[in-house]
Amino acid sequence: MFITTPTISTTTAKVNVALKVSNATKQDENITVATTLIAPDNAQSDTEEEEITIPHNRNKDISFDINVSNPLLWDMDSPRLYLAKIQIFKGNEQIDEYTTKFGIRSIEFSAEKGFLLNGKNVLLKGGCLHHDNGLLGAASFKRAEYRKVELMKKNGFNSIRTSHNPVSKYFLDACDELGVLVIEEAFDQWEEAKTANDYHRFFDKNWEKDITAMVTRDRNHPSIIMWSMGNEIPERGRASGVKIAKMIGDKIRSLDATRPNTQAIFTFWEDSNKALPGKKILLLLSQ
Repeated sequence: MFITTPTISTTTAKVNVALKVSNATKQDENITVATTLIAPDNAQSDTEEEEITIPHNRNKDISFDINVSNPLLWDMDSPRLYLAKIQIFKGNEQIDEYTTKFGIRSIEFSAEKGFLLNGKNVLLKGGCLHHDNGLLGAASFKRAEYRKVELMKKNGFNSIRTSHNPVSKYFLDACDELGVLVIEEAFDQWEEAKTANDYHRFFDKNWEKDITAMVTRDRNHPSIIMWSMGNEIPERGRASGVKIAKMIGDKIRSLDATRPNTQAIFTFWEDSNKALPGKKILLLLSQ
């Protein structure tokens, strides 16, 4: 399920819900899909229902809009989350249910105005953060992930770039609930190795599956404002790297066109880069 908020004002918001429904049976099925949005204050919005027929052993994509009056917007000071509940009925029998949290908010990037959250300029005060939790190691424990985000926000950070792999769900839940913006990063290598046994061995066969898994799992998190395609990729300034960047970027945009793609770079990999030597920057590639 993919939830977007294409139109937002102070009085109303249009919430788009896109679903892929699968029929794994050996016959065509007539079903009813009911979507209910529950506001942060537990006030229930209207339920949208749609009757559809799905051929046997087939999937069907459906999409519909729900108008929310007086929406409670998600921002860093008031990270208010809605709950979307999807129920599938066959006749009067409920045969499936899926729930996910989301936020009603808008993001925009402008050369003149910078980054805008709900139409207001926000200066990103960010840090790069790896996935481990100190002495607890690389395992993801809910309290440890929340504590990490709490410490970052307490020390003045309002945004985090993850490094250099899909981050845990607990971490993103913490950023959603505590009001911290996220740039989620997928890869540390593409085709060229940094070390002998790194991800370059698997990139060609697995990049599309892995980027699809990351974006489709995490695209409902309102805290995420950008996707990063790579960290300090050695071939990024060569023709092969340009081709790969376009390939990854096109795939991300096919899964989520609401956020821009970026890449974390160092300047010392090619002479053509005229930025200050040794300074790390974020290169915004495309909307």
